[in-house]
Amino acid sequence: MGGEFYFEIHADAETGVIDMFAGPEQGSDGDLPNPRGGAADGRTAFSFTMFQGPGMPDELFESQHQSLKREFANIAAAFTD
Repeated sequence: MGGEFYFEIHADAETGVIDMFAGPEQGSDGDLPNPRGGAADGRTAFSFTMFQGPGMPDELFESQHQSLKREFANIAAAFTD
């Protein structure tokens, strides 16, 4: 449905910051900011922001949103007792 997609991750183990870049080709990517912070009980809080790019059809954006929701459910299952 969406064709090929460029995706790159820059992670800094020292700070814990993870930056993801995605787009139709390298150099045309948008930043997907992923701030994180410590919760009071010692766990890590994670935030993900997804933007609908100019000219991106609503159906494609919604399809990608649903895919991310499935992936986050997989991540949560892997880290939940």
